[in-house]
Amino acid sequence: MIKTQNTKNVWSFRILDLFGIWNLFFGIFRKPIVWVLLGAFVLRLFGIPYGFPLFLVNDEPAFVLGALKMMELKTLVPAWHSAEFQKVLYYPPFLAYFYLIALAPVLAVHYLASGLPSLAAYQDAFTMNPSFLWIAARVLNALMGVLLIYVVYRLAQKVTSSERASLLAALFLAVSFYEIQLSQVVRHWMSASLLVYLAWLASERIRSSGSWRAYVGTGIFAGIGMGVNTSAIIALLPAALGHFGRDISWMGKMFSLRFWSLVIVSLVIVAISVALYPYGFTRGEGAASPGGDILMRLGFLADKSFGAWLAFLGDYAKLLIWYEPLLLLGAAFGFVFMLRHNRPFTVHCSLFTVSYISLLYLFFNEIPRALIMIIPAFAVLAGFGVDRIMLWLQSRMSAVAARGVGIPLLLGVFFFAYAAVTDMRYSILLFRKETRLVAREWIRENIPGGTKIVADLPYLRLTNTKEGIRELASYDSSGLRSQDRVLLRTANRAYPQPAFHVLNLHYVSPGASGGLPQTADDFRRQGYRYVVVEYGHADKADLDSRTRGLIEGLPLVERFAPFTGEKFDRALSLSGEIASVPPWALFSFDRFGAFVDVYAL
Repeated sequence: MIKTQNTKNVWSFRILDLFGIWNLFFGIFRKPIVWVLLGAFVLRLFGIPYGFPLFLVNDEPAFVLGALKMMELKTLVPAWHSAEFQKVLYYPPFLAYFYLIALAPVLAVHYLASGLPSLAAYQDAFTMNPSFLWIAARVLNALMGVLLIYVVYRLAQKVTSSERASLLAALFLAVSFYEIQLSQVVRHWMSASLLVYLAWLASERIRSSGSWRAYVGTGIFAGIGMGVNTSAIIALLPAALGHFGRDISWMGKMFSLRFWSLVIVSLVIVAISVALYPYGFTRGEGAASPGGDILMRLGFLADKSFGAWLAFLGDYAKLLIWYEPLLLLGAAFGFVFMLRHNRPFTVHCSLFTVSYISLLYLFFNEIPRALIMIIPAFAVLAGFGVDRIMLWLQSRMSAVAARGVGIPLLLGVFFFAYAAVTDMRYSILLFRKETRLVAREWIRENIPGGTKIVADLPYLRLTNTKEGIRELASYDSSGLRSQDRVLLRTANRAYPQPAFHVLNLHYVSPGASGGLPQTADDFRRQGYRYVVVEYGHADKADLDSRTRGLIEGLPLVERFAPFTGEKFDRALSLSGEIASVPPWALFSFDRFGAFVDVYAL
């Protein structure tokens, strides 16, 4: 009897527990911020497969290849194998450690799904097409972008005490053009920005509570941020402003053990990252050591001027006006309203923005993607500004306000329509096949396999025959890529088709010997039938002079262009940002990618 009663109790508890999980699940999805985050994540997925399997954006390989190099060499200390790591990783190492941890399970699952081949066979297959791993890395980066939106939402809750203002701040960041772009590729700006704002969120507790946890947490986030991107040193500014803004004596502020623990914790973490990989703190720019890099950047100060600084600020202002005009307008309103609501935060935002851009001017250079460090702060101000405007309109337009959605809809169209349209057009272009991919498909369908092709192709890759690979090696053995070496040892029955006999001049150094043909007639006599080239400038100014001479006078068979006519002087190079054209120019582009021409010999 007792056993029966216990069994009934167990089942009743299980049922109650099931209902609790069910209610928790639906409770989570009743929160508007969850839908904002989900929408932001879906929006960022559009650009994830861009460029595959041909190429990656600039700097993108460093972090994933750094992680793979650690796996290959079975080491967690790149400094012990500096010569090997310098070939792939030229940034501070912490982001590579993150991908080492996060991508190891992805590799394991893919290896199991591939049928447990020999490691040599798996490595060859991976070399020929590693797209799955890059897609996984980009998805993880997109998740970091979504997490940044949530951190900004929490920061806005802290400083505005308004749920609606916090949601609006999250929405501004969710549709921010730069935030979307840098969420879609593996670069260190998104992860560094996330760590900066985690430090800022923690530093808000310094001002309000002054707890040990707030100080140490801020130091940890700031230190890790600097171990990802050195410009994240700006994370220490909100912490310092929060500390020195506390209502305690100046002596207490200067000699506070908690404040100095923050500084020491962050510096210790940075020192660890430097010890693990000193080369990463030289940015591969010629300095022999991190100290040498610092001295080199201090030397930049000799060429700086107040006028150039103002011009530098103006260039960033232009980019914001081009791509984030309504966010900037909302932030301006928010700044005015926040002066009365939370004056310290407005001071922090102002000093943060000016100090950060000045830091870039003095010691780095003008990098449009660096805006990602200040846009989240502007989003907080913009969310509060639109919230205050909404309250003002509701008090003066009672008839519209009574309809429930009238004023939010009105302001939503005004503040978010521009970003939504721009984001949609950008996403459509990302979703379309890149010009190089379209050209590759056309070549495969219209030129017979085995045809001899002269090429000047930095990124577009056509499967080369073994004879073509050996010919390239005879002119310049350093021109062989990893995929070429894999193809040389691939059995004929497993060789990918169609394959062409390709001599890619891009990989033949100008001083190469061995009787390299020079003219179109020379190549014709050796049986070559086509010339395929890619270039970024409409006037072909970026083509090698050898190639320009080769194609002069040849009949054009097909051209694959990112736009029709003569609208722009160059193609858009999608390297994690677009800064050369205003956003409305995106509507004149048919697709992203370089020009690709096919000529007949």
